[in-house]
Amino acid sequence: MNMSLSRIVKAAPLRRTTLAMALGALGAAPAAHADWNNQSIVKTGERQHGIHIQGSDPGGVRTASGTTIKVSGRQAQGILLENPAAELQFRNGSVTSSGQLSDDGIRRFLGTVTVKAGKLVADHATLANVGDTWDDDGIALYVAGEQAQASIADSTLQGAGGVQIERGANVTVQRSAIVDGGLHIGALQSLQPEDLPPSRVVLRDTNVTAVPASGAPAAVSVGGQ
Repeated sequence: MNMSLSRIVKAAPLRRTTLAMALGALGAAPAAHADWNNQSIVKTGERQHGIHIQGSDPGGVRTASGTTIKVSGRQAQGILLENPAAELQFRNGSVTSSGQLSDDGIRRFLGTVTVKAGKLVADHATLANVGDTWDDDGIALYVAGEQAQASIADSTLQGAGGVQIERGANVTVQRSAIVDGGLHIGALQSLQPEDLPPSRVVLRDTNVTAVPASGAPAAVSVGGQ
């Protein structure tokens, strides 16, 4: 299924989630310092993440420009952000994961790139889940929580589980492509929509597709619809 942005936004049931058509003003960020520029990061072990910014790490802006990340271990994520005071700027690079993300059939809500707290800025990047499994194991980008933000531009996000956003996350995507698994907002947790804080998703000039094999109900779903 391949839908233009204008059709997608009109078709999606909004409930408490806002789909806006114009990008909001972005606040000025503090000066960045280089952390992982021009590196090739390969991890093969269980829970060995490519870049992991934990809550106990210092805050501030980190950069990864021209960086290639490949992880293949079980529950290994290419990028994992868990620090509300941190921002990772990922430009002109790629992140690929192929390992099993679920735990013996138990949903862990993990993606090739996962933002639980903090901000991800991805520009001219490829985020791809190339695992052999579908649905939850194939999530390319997972952003969840009121302290989680992502700003994606001129990038490709690919995976059978698509892009998953929930629990008050704030995400903007512009001039990009979400392919294979679609975009799903507030669709993972078993709680009722009224029990979850609303997420805010802003799209501009972005194509969203879902192939039948992914099991996605639509290219875009809101609240599990």
